[in-house]
Amino acid sequence: MFNIPALSSLAWGLVVLQDVEDPVEVFKFRFEQQAGKVYEVSDFDRASLVVSQVLIGQNVSKVVLADMPEEYRRRLEERMTNAGIQVIELEDNLGSEVSRVINLADAGVSVAEFAVADVGAVVEITQDDKDRLVSSLPKLHISLVRRDKIIGRFEDVADSIRETIMKRGNCVISFIGGPSRTGDIELKLVLGVHGPHQVHVIIFGES
Repeated sequence: MFNIPALSSLAWGLVVLQDVEDPVEVFKFRFEQQAGKVYEVSDFDRASLVVSQVLIGQNVSKVVLADMPEEYRRRLEERMTNAGIQVIELEDNLGSEVSRVINLADAGVSVAEFAVADVGAVVEITQDDKDRLVSSLPKLHISLVRRDKIIGRFEDVADSIRETIMKRGNCVISFIGGPSRTGDIELKLVLGVHGPHQVHVIIFGES
């Protein structure tokens, strides 16, 4: 059973969770605490519709897709075509040009390996720089994650990571918890200086 505390304010203005059992609700709360946005839909077709709606709402004209299952890619490309949004193709032989090409995109879309509820982060495991940069270079990042891939506690994520690495070999593991944050000398946080200005997570699958 997944149990952590439900909403209550502390003296410092922090918020903790008390008596919340649903990892999805915990993830949503934690991720939105970090200035991210979360959507829930029943299947990937609806998830692809939300992707197109977000991109249209942000006036995106060019998007780049990370490596993902072919059926997901096809559906997203159909949505982008219908919305008049150009999908930038990432060739395998780009080499040092990969950053320049990805920087042409207004947004990057990826599929997360899983998410961790109690820290409010999606986890992406990549073997190729171009897939990692899709999540970190464009100003807008949209990450899709299956509902059944949301893990309750951070300490429980190690086994899932280990299993994935054993299957794939050397990987880069990225924990993404909202837009990038940069602190200045006065301890003021600024969003999006060294990464995405906005991060949206779309959870798909039956509850």
